[in-house]
Amino acid sequence: MRQAVANLLENAALHSRAGGSIRISTAADTEVVHLTVEDEGPGVDADELPYIFNPFYRARNGLALPNGTGLGLAIVKGFVTLCGGSIRAQSSPATTRFVIELPIAQAGAA
Repeated sequence: MRQAVANLLENAALHSRAGGSIRISTAADTEVVHLTVEDEGPGVDADELPYIFNPFYRARNGLALPNGTGLGLAIVKGFVTLCGGSIRAQSSPATTRFVIELPIAQAGAA
């Protein structure tokens, strides 16, 4: 999970506007922990959101650096999935938000 969060933060730093904020927040209920990473970048077009976790996919308006491979978000999804969680992205022209949801282990669970 450390690598997943590191990838999200690196992505946010690369794609946030100059002087923009990167916000990290957490919340929990009885069953799930929610970790949110949000940046103030150009956003991702709605028609591209379903594909951004695919290996080698690079969003058109994301202004990806030439050395980017399009693997960062695929790696994030892989790690989150291996931990039994899920990840989703929400975007607007002024912000992109990634939300990781992880189940809370229950005492006595096998």
